[in-house]
Amino acid sequence: MTQQTESVKALRSNLQNAQLAGVRTSIAETRVENWRGLENPVDVALFFNVIFHVDVDARQLLLRRLRTQHLSRDGIIIIIENGSSATSAFIRLMRRLGYAQNNWYRDIEQEVLACGFSVDIVHDIVSTRDLSDPTEGVVKYIQLLFDDNAVSEQQVRAAIAETYADPNPEVKHVVRKMGIFKKGS
Repeated sequence: MTQQTESVKALRSNLQNAQLAGVRTSIAETRVENWRGLENPVDVALFFNVIFHVDVDARQLLLRRLRTQHLSRDGIIIIIENGSSATSAFIRLMRRLGYAQNNWYRDIEQEVLACGFSVDIVHDIVSTRDLSDPTEGVVKYIQLLFDDNAVSEQQVRAAIAETYADPNPEVKHVVRKMGIFKKGS
């Protein structure tokens, strides 16, 4: 994982500006393997399209630590991950460029359950992502997902053009799953 200092600054600023009454937030910019938790247990840990990027051993260690050390007694974790590649042009685009995602929500859910959590709620989140006319920033973002600039701007643009040429509007749908997990007894 690359530290994204600007992203972290933007997230901190957005959370501060939201002024959520009674809500304190903490953002840690670190590798999962190095994270040692906060001073006090937390009520919620949120993972939005990030946990599948973490190596399976580190992910399981993190989940166990959250359950046993870092979540409050009634604490929960919220995990939002891609539901499947069936309707996601973005996932098909990434595969075309050589980015193999092998972890889907259902796989992550099984790991969370194996670490002693129980499912409270699962909800589908359906959105639209149309990259048929990508900005320079979108192309650079996709390039950053690959090590050492393994894909060129031209490769990204060609893959986008091919993937998003499908006239079926459902191709642009992105289906994510959101799971809320409680600590097991």
